[in-house]
Amino acid sequence: MKIESTTAPIEAGPLRVGFNANLLSDPAMRGWNRYAVNLLEHLPSANVQLVLYSMEPIAGQFLARFRDDSCVQSVSRKMNYTKWEQWWLPRQLRRDGIEVFHSPYHFGIPFATKCPCVVTLHDAIGQQRWPQFNGWRHAMQIGNWANYGSHVVARRKSTKVITVSRFSQSELVRRLSVDAQRISIIPEAADPIFATFPAEEKIQETAARFQLAKPYLFYIGGFEGRKNLDFLLKAFAAANLKDVVLALAGGDDDNRDRLRRLAAELEILDNVRFLGRVDDDDLPSLYRHAMAFVYPSLEEGFGLQLCEAMAMGCPILAANATSLPEVLGDGGALFNPTSVDDLTSLLRKIAEDPLLRHSLSQCSLHRGKQFSWQETARLTRVVYESIAPRMGAIR
Repeated sequence: MKIESTTAPIEAGPLRVGFNANLLSDPAMRGWNRYAVNLLEHLPSANVQLVLYSMEPIAGQFLARFRDDSCVQSVSRKMNYTKWEQWWLPRQLRRDGIEVFHSPYHFGIPFATKCPCVVTLHDAIGQQRWPQFNGWRHAMQIGNWANYGSHVVARRKSTKVITVSRFSQSELVRRLSVDAQRISIIPEAADPIFATFPAEEKIQETAARFQLAKPYLFYIGGFEGRKNLDFLLKAFAAANLKDVVLALAGGDDDNRDRLRRLAAELEILDNVRFLGRVDDDDLPSLYRHAMAFVYPSLEEGFGLQLCEAMAMGCPILAANATSLPEVLGDGGALFNPTSVDDLTSLLRKIAEDPLLRHSLSQCSLHRGKQFSWQETARLTRVVYESIAPRMGAIR
């Protein structure tokens, strides 16, 4: 990908879309970055020309996935974020003749722009009970108030809002007062790394490296309270599966230590593996080799891990809460995330019944085929077209 001058006009393309790529300078493939990278990779096939705006150059591993012929990068000079978002960006959108601007984050929409804007609000989590969500000490910092203000501007200023599930749409309307008529529901999909099954040699090597010699139940994600991992540990302890391991990937150090102490109190520490951060290269093997993927979260806007597990044909046990039943559909089994007995019974069944595991694996694969980034990009293009000026870009 070439980097263009921040003042050079961009040649007219099929549909000129500016994109807030600020977080893509961080090479970590997490959350919003995973969404942004996959969308940017597939939008050119939907007849979109992209200009990626950022304060720092985009990580090389992401650039390698974008098409040079339909994607250029526009990097500003050094400045603080608020000045970049509210002063530099609207001027650049006008100079570059951008027809539609899209921020894939909960922030990043300039207030003083006439360019039609799209923001992707993945959920209402955090914003719906800010500042309590992050604590009052966090909230009292001036920079965090500025961040919150940026979030409010984004959802009020945007012409259209994209969200990823019907549940998230209802939460945005109910909790954040977003007009339902402005919202388009466009689901996410698994990353292309899950497009094919890993080789058996890779599966065995990955299992050995993570010391997963026994059959294992798999979880990957955050370890904060809403992920409900205390509940999962209690259900796993009650199931008394001596020959099964619970493998927990991801999380932060503080919560990992807390969960390790709980596992010790429950006398299951020998059967719990804390895998830490897992590289993308290992994820397909961990899903594919797992006895089941267990997702007990109490609060999600989508649940991308379900799509990853489905792509690998991993049997899925998910909480019957928020967006998860909607995404899972008939692709797995649901449990009450407040009933230890309910999950305990399901864990025993999945461990003892190979026919059930096979059936859930087939259901998982079938459901997973209904999600694709090609379709996500196509539907996103439809949103752009619905607000793009019919007689050329606003200047």
